[in-house]
Amino acid sequence: MVLLDQMTWPEVKDFLAKSNIAFVPVGSTEQHGMHLPVDNDWWTANEIAKRTADKVSERNISVVVTHPLAFGVSQHHMVFPGTITLRIQTFVDVIKDICVSLSKHGFKKIVIFNGHGGNDAALSVALHDLGEQVASEVYVINWWELIIDEIKKTCDPPFFHACDTETSVAYALDQRVDKNKLKGEIPHLKPTFVKYDFLAGGPKVQAATPPMNKLTSTGSVGDPSKATKEKGEKLLSAVVDRAAEFIGEIAKK
Repeated sequence: MVLLDQMTWPEVKDFLAKSNIAFVPVGSTEQHGMHLPVDNDWWTANEIAKRTADKVSERNISVVVTHPLAFGVSQHHMVFPGTITLRIQTFVDVIKDICVSLSKHGFKKIVIFNGHGGNDAALSVALHDLGEQVASEVYVINWWELIIDEIKKTCDPPFFHACDTETSVAYALDQRVDKNKLKGEIPHLKPTFVKYDFLAGGPKVQAATPPMNKLTSTGSVGDPSKATKEKGEKLLSAVVDRAAEFIGEIAKK
């Protein structure tokens, strides 16, 4: 894989003569229950981006991976120590500045690998603005959206935060997991139309996310005790394969 922050500017210039694809991992620094460290979201995004870069290199597709953006939109986690949040507009502006910079230098295809669900709405705003501000194609991969079918078959609901799914992927990525503190909660709140599960079908209603301690005392929503490395490896393999398939498509354009 090629890491941007380990290159000199002449090396970047030479790279652009043969490829114009850049990966930008983004995540958050926020509590992840009692068993996962606060770097989990950006760590996950960074590892998936790097593994996808390695995978596409097998197809003779070269990409460069930027340094990860470690801070995201995490206001609802601020009730737990260790969380660091950006304001939504700050995050949008940072994403736009990164993409404008890459585009100016000649990266025509920019793929943001997102590891934090709380960034999703802000990334949509950034994409909307960037469509008018840069000539480059800009995409966002929320890793879980590539493998919703596999998550449903593999892990126990709900899939929300520091749960079976996230913890299984953490195991597969050799992330630190404190096995003595695998404790989550499943909130049963009214109105029942508001569902704290990314995989929940309708009917449902969207609501402002409350401070996380209103949903869980541990910081986890879901059951991390059911997580296994085997589940995580299955999910990780699927997401890297599908991300690589997507990169193969845009590389031909």
